[in-house]
Amino acid sequence: DAGQIVLYEKQQGKLPAKLSDLGTPSQTNMFFTTDPWMTELSYTPKSDGTFELRSAGPDKILDTTDDVAQTF
Repeated sequence: DAGQIVLYEKQQGKLPAKLSDLGTPSQTNMFFTTDPWMTELSYTPKSDGTFELRSAGPDKILDTTDDVAQTF
């Protein structure tokens, strides 16, 4: 999730290329890679240093009108 991505950036000096770069979720490395519908989150790092996290929403299909997205 966004907090772990920001922490990674502070520690590594760059955004992760993909969510799996954050490591494996565990008790000491807590983050979510799926949305409430158990669909993998879409992560897009941007050249301006921001990134987008996107949920496919209830229909579980990316880039449809029910997607939930936020840029950080």
